[in-house]
Amino acid sequence: MSSLINVSFDSPSLFECLRRGQRYLDHNAKQFVAETENNLTFKDNFIELLILEATGNWNLVDLRIPTGKWNYFGSKPVVTTDPYPEDIDTNSIAASIMKPVDSIAHSLMDEMLQCANEDGIIQLYYDPSRPRIVPEVATNVLTFFYTWNRGHEIQKTLDWVYSVLQNRSHHPSRYYFTPEPFFYYLRRLVHSSNEPELDEIKELLIIRVRERIGTQTENAVCLAIRLILCHDFNIPNDEDLPALLRLQEADGSFGVGWFFAFGRTNIKIGHRGLTCALSTEAIKVYQGKKMFKDVSSKI
Repeated sequence: MSSLINVSFDSPSLFECLRRGQRYLDHNAKQFVAETENNLTFKDNFIELLILEATGNWNLVDLRIPTGKWNYFGSKPVVTTDPYPEDIDTNSIAASIMKPVDSIAHSLMDEMLQCANEDGIIQLYYDPSRPRIVPEVATNVLTFFYTWNRGHEIQKTLDWVYSVLQNRSHHPSRYYFTPEPFFYYLRRLVHSSNEPELDEIKELLIIRVRERIGTQTENAVCLAIRLILCHDFNIPNDEDLPALLRLQEADGSFGVGWFFAFGRTNIKIGHRGLTCALSTEAIKVYQGKKMFKDVSSKI
């Protein structure tokens, strides 16, 4: 496949960028923490699951598989209630990535169906005293259900997500201040199943991604997500890779990459591990399989 962007992929600078990014991930393996804009740190199971999915590398993450439901926090909660309740979002992400046995997956989905609001939209929490509907969360729930061929059971949730994307009412949402994470979750959704109703989501997603090219140039996680989606959907993008390469720091990371926020306080949360993982994956997909093998053998 020919490149969609005007960058020389066999240049030493790009090779060095990839090498340093991978070295950063390897040197910080199993020690990654989420960071808040007010300088707090904590272990984030949700983000580490996304790192695992993006890289396929268990050696990078420190995930303790629970005997029951997953919790968003992998350590003591910060800037929220303690204890923090298990949430449907983290459990949907975990199930779609970890692929539990069918009996456990179907039991989880059966319980989630009981957590729909009066409009039939699956909510964030199992706890009815915390009524929240969020498009990003709804998308992750949809991915879980479609992965197990049960998407037809939550079509009202799908209709709502489509309307949010159509009306651009996803930006900002309660927990997200840029649309790129939503786009990333939608990418996971359209790749989870071949059901025809997801084609409409894909077509509209391509339009929305095109609209965002060249924006958020100081946030590497947004750039990386767009590059990955542009590669997936064959969208021309001459702007985002050079912008991403300029953000690489001396240690090989790409900065904290502000990704989402705590709902009550709007304090932003970022994660250098996820940002670096997605950034290196974004570079790799534009390299081509042969070049990627050459680079990997020299890291």
